Amino acid sequence: MAAGDITKELEARVRSRTGLRSQQGVLSVHIYAFLSRACHDLMLRLHDAAITEMQGVATGNLSASKAALPADFLRDRQLFIGTGANMVQARRIGLMDLDSIETDVLMVASTSNPYYWIWHNESAGAPRLIVEMNSPSSKSAYTLYYMKRPSAVDEETDPDLAADKHNLLVDYAVRRVLQMEGREDEAAEVWKRYIESIVAINSRYRAGSTRQEREAGARPEVS
Repeated sequence: MAAGDITKELEARVRSRTGLRSQQGVLSVHIYAFLSRACHDLMLRLHDAAITEMQGVATGNLSASKAALPADFLRDRQLFIGTGANMVQARRIGLMDLDSIETDVLMVASTSNPYYWIWHNESAGAPRLIVEMNSPSSKSAYTLYYMKRPSAVDEETDPDLAADKHNLLVDYAVRRVLQMEGREDEAAEVWKRYIESIVAINSRYRAGSTRQEREAGARPEVS
């Protein structure tokens, strides 16, 4: 299949389920936008283990205890500092708790007890990975496991999410189209099925294996 063929097939399914004629009322660009938002919504709601196709790994060396994030970075999963037998897992720390790693004797940062956070770097004009291990000039090797940001869907770009998520993408887009047409009751039924499907998928995985999980229906919708 050529690039974009899957997207066009998904668009056709959305039109078929909503009774839309080609380009009538809702343009293709609208449906592509809904499919793109669906990808982002699923990245928020699905357990990491359910979207392995969106998992990435970045390696490199710190520069003054900092590192640039991958271009497709969405959110972090795990960070390891060092290599081989000297590799240790860094713990993510909330910005409100940064003082603790300097004042709490049980949380003092070191090369064997590193912490990290992600913060917007003004000089770089982009977010940066920042590691604290009581070595400000560290050039240690790192391995960052992360979730990828999905690409925007259009007539030449297919969804990054695997085929087993495509029914969900269609459900999300169908719901948005129905809302545009004022068919709120139908939209609500589609949304209910969408959330139920996500909960069923997440139930296959142990909550919290990579991050804290919340009920799918409690997460904010991507608009």
